[in-house]
Amino acid sequence: MRDPLIKRIPRELAKDASKYIAIFIMMVLLISMCSGMRVGNESLKAAYHKQLSVHTL
Repeated sequence: MRDPLIKRIPRELAKDASKYIAIFIMMVLLISMCSGMRVGNESLKAAYHKQLSVHTL
């Protein structure tokens, strides 16, 4: 017997496509913001320590 989910999942995705697209966009934005903050934090920390070493000499 075939699995009924094979027919149900594509039908569900097609019916509520806008909802799933909105969720996908929100996830992409959140992940990119968090990644950007993490990368920026590391570079700002390095620049801060470099600046401190220049001024202490």
